[in-house]
Amino acid sequence: MKLNKKVLGFSLIELLVVLVIITILASIAAPTFQTAIRNSRIRSYANEMMESLNFARSEAIKRGRRLTLCKNSGSNTCKTSGNQWHGADGWLVMLNATVLKKVENISSDIEINAYVSGSGSAYKGNISYKRRGDVEYTGGVAGIYFLICDKQLKAKGGRKISIAASGRVKSSDPKQDGGGERQCS
Repeated sequence: MKLNKKVLGFSLIELLVVLVIITILASIAAPTFQTAIRNSRIRSYANEMMESLNFARSEAIKRGRRLTLCKNSGSNTCKTSGNQWHGADGWLVMLNATVLKKVENISSDIEINAYVSGSGSAYKGNISYKRRGDVEYTGGVAGIYFLICDKQLKAKGGRKISIAASGRVKSSDPKQDGGGERQCS
């Protein structure tokens, strides 16, 4: 009598070969995946900053009053030193002494700095939206932009948020934006 044996499944050798191939592919893809995650975080913070700027502008128009976007001192008041808008304190949208919006706990890997348009020097003041939605800067500066960078990616990523005199905000890639402005480094 002849028995027909069909073997179902995988041998140990076949399983090990597949595992080696998966490991090699994962090690190639992991750095690219980390860069994608970091770029996503940068875009998220850029969107949060744009949302705060648009919120301040729309509330100023709606209420017919001046609103201020400023760095949080940590005690829900405006901080006037330094051009850094990142860190645990984040930023505030304020109507006089009333906080309307608070953004905090920004990752320590993310840097958000403000600069004067055209010169690239650090901007240390607040941003005020007037009742018609146009913007006014501390010290009579004509315009500013924010540069949002990841400390790990350096020049490989980042977002630039420009604020027009009309109060409109625009997000762009600082490497492709040109104009001699600062870039992530």
